[in-house]
Amino acid sequence: EVHPKQEMKEKKGSTLSSMNEKQHLLSYNESINKIDETEDLMENTPWRLAMDRYLKKSSAGNLDALVENVLLDTLVEVEAGNAKEKDDNQVTINYNSETFTDPLFTNEDDSIAPRTTRQVSVIQGPEMVFTVEELNFLEKNKIIQEGHLRSTCPVSLYQARVGLFLGTLSMEGMLMVFAAGRKSQNYYHYMTMSSQPFFCELTTRTQSLLMRHNTQLCFALNISNYFFGHNAKTAIEQEEMTGLVTGLGDYIRANAPVAVNMPLAAYDEYFAGPWGTDRELEAKHRELTKCIGESVRDLDYSAYLLLYGITLYSISQQIMDGMDIPQKDRQVIGKAQNYMELLYKRYTKHLIGWKKASDTRLNQRYLLDKMGECVLIFSMKNLHLNDLTDSKTLDVSSVK
Repeated sequence: EVHPKQEMKEKKGSTLSSMNEKQHLLSYNESINKIDETEDLMENTPWRLAMDRYLKKSSAGNLDALVENVLLDTLVEVEAGNAKEKDDNQVTINYNSETFTDPLFTNEDDSIAPRTTRQVSVIQGPEMVFTVEELNFLEKNKIIQEGHLRSTCPVSLYQARVGLFLGTLSMEGMLMVFAAGRKSQNYYHYMTMSSQPFFCELTTRTQSLLMRHNTQLCFALNISNYFFGHNAKTAIEQEEMTGLVTGLGDYIRANAPVAVNMPLAAYDEYFAGPWGTDRELEAKHRELTKCIGESVRDLDYSAYLLLYGITLYSISQQIMDGMDIPQKDRQVIGKAQNYMELLYKRYTKHLIGWKKASDTRLNQRYLLDKMGECVLIFSMKNLHLNDLTDSKTLDVSSVK
């Protein structure tokens, strides 16, 4: 016979055990529900949908088949992308409803809303972004220098070029006309130099010394660009591609349309030997001139003008000591050197891209070294025949 108190304890223990089993069962059910909810949540993620796209195509989990399908799809996408003409700074992204699900792009009935093709900017490499002030300076400088070239080129030079093409003037006669026009050439360089940034801040004496010191360097850059800084076939194309527009094209169209396809001006015509003391040095001068011209071929007229300014201000501290240039003028020259070189580096990267602009041949020091070699030959080994090849007649300071 069971005691009443013991019977009550047994009933109480049985009740507690039953409650614990119910609690464990509830906890288990809640865990199962959470797992199901997580599965439902993961089911619609972009990653899961993207994986399902390929896993459904694979045969019974065949990894080789999966990889082959992915590579095939990638190849198709690459070939399709190459076939399209893309903008340099933008790329078209097509959102695919099979691989992309976003609540922001769905309708209230959970259907996929129609999506439009969108343009987004992408970074393609280090980019030198120019300020409005810098672009305005380059444009203003370009307009000023174009005006100088047009205004300093006499009509007699146009007539001589056309006369040679039409056969009414010999090569010797044309070169004589051009030699007589050396004063106009000196005046062009004088105007180009005097309109460079910071030049007006120098004293008159320092301006004259700087012009005299670097006239032939600037001349070497000028003829290199004119004769070899392009791939033109005609005289008009030659001026347009180099930016050295004298007005010859306008004269031809207005007065001699038959000469529209007149051949370009060639180095060998204007520097016909002998003009130097040594034939090998003449060939070396041509080689250096061609090297400089081909190096700047990918640059535009604004970059050429920046190089011209760098060339004008190219002077060492030792030379300034010998010339007794005042300290204030030295500071201005140093400021001009830093400004022009920095602007040239930034602009070339902006113009042709950082990778191409990093080419040694476009480095201002490399180009100045080549110009220096040209000047040594042109000035020290010159026969001084009083023609276009005579270095003594090239004197910008004589214009004043």
